[in-house]
Amino acid sequence: MKLENCIIRENFFDREVSEKLYSLFADKNIPFVCAKSENAPLVIGNAVRASGTHLLSMTLPVARTLETDENGDFTFTIFVYALGLSELKGAYKRAYEVKINAQKHGLSQNENDVRRVVKVDLTPYEISIAEDESLGLFAPSDTVCPAILKSVNDTSNEALNFIREVCPNLTGLYLKAGGEELAFAHDTVITDFEWERECESEEKYLSKKNRTEYKAMVKALREKYEGKYLSVLGDSISSYCNICNDTSANVTIGENSPFYPTWSHNVCRPSLTYWGKVIEDLGMKTCIVNSWSGSSAYGRDFGKNMLIRCQDLHRDGGTPDDASDDILPDVILVYMSANDMNGGSPLDESFAKIIANGSKREEIDAWFSETVERREREGGAEKGKTFLSYDAVYALSMMDMKKKYPDAEFYCLTLQETNHPNTLKRPERFDNMNKTIRTLAEYFGATVVDLANDEITWQNCHAYAGDMHSLHPTAAGHEIMAENIVRAMYNK
Repeated sequence: MKLENCIIRENFFDREVSEKLYSLFADKNIPFVCAKSENAPLVIGNAVRASGTHLLSMTLPVARTLETDENGDFTFTIFVYALGLSELKGAYKRAYEVKINAQKHGLSQNENDVRRVVKVDLTPYEISIAEDESLGLFAPSDTVCPAILKSVNDTSNEALNFIREVCPNLTGLYLKAGGEELAFAHDTVITDFEWERECESEEKYLSKKNRTEYKAMVKALREKYEGKYLSVLGDSISSYCNICNDTSANVTIGENSPFYPTWSHNVCRPSLTYWGKVIEDLGMKTCIVNSWSGSSAYGRDFGKNMLIRCQDLHRDGGTPDDASDDILPDVILVYMSANDMNGGSPLDESFAKIIANGSKREEIDAWFSETVERREREGGAEKGKTFLSYDAVYALSMMDMKKKYPDAEFYCLTLQETNHPNTLKRPERFDNMNKTIRTLAEYFGATVVDLANDEITWQNCHAYAGDMHSLHPTAAGHEIMAENIVRAMYNK
């Protein structure tokens, strides 16, 4: 990275990463694969890294060559798409056919498993990518094919281990851009780009790059939270295998279904989850992660609902009848509601009117008293019943948690914007559910972590997620969530 006159020159990969990666690429014993032309064009998953740049050069790991043209040139295409998942299904905005001379770069025609890295000057092509645009590469008709790193459950692949250890937030790509067959893969584009971008000031750029503000908050918070216990109540976004279903920590969570890392190789260790990062950065300890993939707050499935699981956020040491060895949480993160949003859990119209009327405490008091009475009258949450509403279950769960863990700090996370059809089609419902979370968090003395107003939006959320609906964050998405939680803890 070079910095001159508030113009930043940097690469997609840090130099140390690219040097190591390309040295591994040269080793034919390490399995890299050739990108398939039928999957082209490819769009880098973490697309926002290239937004707002002017491309200077491209370092291309060549896996295969076809035939050159009459001038001895291979072709490789760079695309510019509008930023946004739906836009990736449409036509590209611009395409640049880059010429790669065979003789200059020591390439031969019709060669498989080339394993050669070539650096191509892009300045003659004047390729600029605006803030609302993303970068794509490789056309089906191109005559040079790039290598990619395939994500598989293979701990013997040194290159894959290196990527997962050093820069997991750069994995992920979209296949078949420009059509309805657009798909997501947990693979890694290892083509590097050098670019430049304008910077407001050197000080602000270096502060953001070095995460100066975040590190200062972490340093201050460690004095308070180091050694303390953190628990999580959540769904698939908060799950992790052998942690969210660890019965040696709490006997009730054995049936919890995990999402990570089985269905997202990008989040390949607990410290890459949002809660894992908070725990690691603040020197805390894991108490209980009571997270169940597919669960919702309202919970039409008895075991999965929030009201049932909210009182099992302590470590019982595998001995639920012996409270003497219980470890209680000092901090509880509540991140439910994504499946309520997209699954259609009923909302309470009377509570919505209270919010619309300014969330007056006396009106919430009356509504909640009636809600508590109704639960007592109907026998609570009995197996096989659906009960109350999303708003009521969230409120009752907060009350039950506060009673069970009176000394804990509570942080309620709002919903992030996604590309799920039910979110895009019902923005009013999305807003109303977040208003419910904010209102009830304040009512019960919890702190709001307002993910709905962070830097992840419906337009760029696909760059931070590992599925076609942008529901499940990648390591990069979890990192942003963790920073929002730390900021909320710092400002508490």
